[in-house]
Amino acid sequence: MHLMLQEFLEKYGVHIYSRWRELVLETYPGRAAETFKREKDGIANPVGSNISEALQKIFDRLVDKSDDFEEPLEEIIKIRAIQNFTASGAVGFVFLLKQAIREELIKRKQDPAIVTELLEFEPRIDRMSLLAFDLYMRRREMVYDMKAGEIRKRSRLILERANLELNLSCSGQVPENGGQD
Repeated sequence: MHLMLQEFLEKYGVHIYSRWRELVLETYPGRAAETFKREKDGIANPVGSNISEALQKIFDRLVDKSDDFEEPLEEIIKIRAIQNFTASGAVGFVFLLKQAIREELIKRKQDPAIVTELLEFEPRIDRMSLLAFDLYMRRREMVYDMKAGEIRKRSRLILERANLELNLSCSGQVPENGGQD
């Protein structure tokens, strides 16, 4: 007996999720990927743990036919937005789910008729990737705003210090530390 897509996702979901998690963690360079895969403790490995939990939530919501992906996507995107990922690299993990599902379908030698259902299902993953991109852009904007704020703060401090020293040198006074910081 061959399963249709919903039943297939429910029956083999653990395998699909595990493979998706593996593929996502492999997007990290060398030792980081190994650590994220190996270390299960959330204290010792908060990045790997948070990503794994969010991927599980996303997968569960897909299987449950929910489109409420924003919160778990945000968990992953906020991590990837501050790391050295390009925009496509940061959100590309969503598409790896398609790969994990297809690999499991091939492994289980499912009825080719399931492909029709898969083609109807995959646009949900595509929409999720667009949401992930929007979240990524929002996060990157926040990172740039924080960096710009820090630059403004430093610049203001430098200008205030320079103005103070200029005012003191014009008045003939020497700062308490002799002008040395």
